[in-house]
Amino acid sequence: MNYKITIKSGDIIADLSKDEVDYQIKNHLAYGSVQFLDYASDENGNIYGIRCFADLGHGYGLEGRYQGFTLKFGETYSFDHDYISIDGPTDWNNGSFKVVLTLIKTEN
Repeated sequence: MNYKITIKSGDIIADLSKDEVDYQIKNHLAYGSVQFLDYASDENGNIYGIRCFADLGHGYGLEGRYQGFTLKFGETYSFDHDYISIDGPTDWNNGSFKVVLTLIKTEN
């Protein structure tokens, strides 16, 4: 079975192939604000999605905010990623952006 994941992080859109997601899972890597953990399958071994972690934010006071979810074929999952950055001793910048993921079956 082939698939792709479309990820929109703020204004940035990317498509990840099955091979790219397999690499992310095998090497325990995060792609932006998402980490792909493993495949979700039923009792017969049929894959119906991918288990993931969402990074809900980073920066001063926002560490360790993760949420587990299962991205299923044909469904869309979204979350807000908050951040706090410091550009200088008095230049604190708070913000957030929406992350949207869709898991799509493909022909090849």
